[in-house]
Amino acid sequence: MTDLIKVNFDSDRPTVSGRDLHAALEIKTAYKDWFPRMCDYGFAEGADFSSFMSENTGGRPAVDHQLTIAMAKELCMIQRSEKGRKFRQYFIKIEEAWNSPESVMARALQFANEQLVLVQKQNRKLLETVAVQNQQITEMKPKASYCDVVLNCKDLVAISVIAKEYGWTANRMNQYLHEKGIQFK
Repeated sequence: MTDLIKVNFDSDRPTVSGRDLHAALEIKTAYKDWFPRMCDYGFAEGADFSSFMSENTGGRPAVDHQLTIAMAKELCMIQRSEKGRKFRQYFIKIEEAWNSPESVMARALQFANEQLVLVQKQNRKLLETVAVQNQQITEMKPKASYCDVVLNCKDLVAISVIAKEYGWTANRMNQYLHEKGIQFK
């Protein structure tokens, strides 16, 4: 199948540039006047086409439109010309190829592969988080055990004994507990 016009396959469905189609059909009316007149046939933005500003080398950028293949086929039919018929047949072939079981399956596999890559990234992040948390648990076990022993002790433990465990003096331990809001006068 020879390419009569550049078809964009980057979105969820194939599209063509409105300005490219206008030029290819050799329409004499200016694009800015022709396109609104074609939209009077009931085409809706978001469903049949999307507007965007085209890149321009000089001056102001012009408004262009990405047309669905269905809209492009209808526009070609409306033109009632040999070129219009030729382009309509081309778009029908594009649509048939796009909707062939092989193409549908290929897009489904590509989508599934993208989802798999996304899930694998999330899985790696979760595994990293689990590894960090396991390391923290390992580091905190002795401290937790010590706290359990101290808290379960039925007798009082002198602050100097606790401070000595940390290599501090009793005054330093009292000051630290006061700063952290644990101990009050």
